[in-house]
Amino acid sequence: MALGENVPDNIRDLILTIGIAIPVSMSIEERKIYDAMLEGGCATCTKPVGKGTLIVIGRQGIGGMFCSGKCMADMHVMGWLQETHEDVRQAIEFRGGAGDEPEEEESED
Repeated sequence: MALGENVPDNIRDLILTIGIAIPVSMSIEERKIYDAMLEGGCATCTKPVGKGTLIVIGRQGIGGMFCSGKCMADMHVMGWLQETHEDVRQAIEFRGGAGDEPEEEESED
């Protein structure tokens, strides 16, 4: 795992010991998040991390690195909005469309 020069020593040690839980398959936007963390940046704003950094650690390793609680909260809200958007789109598709369009009647001409 190649780490950028801007990663503080204490965080570098943690990353090298625990690792970052990078998904196998991800979108370009998600890749930017992990690239920022590997360069020593916040997962939300990409600003360099340092004193007061919040690190989320799960079973597979570091799942997030944030420069502040505000950035961490913003990332969680964006994730919730994305999941909600996907749920609504699936519900619309399940119903067979937007649901607000009148059905066309067949004419007997």
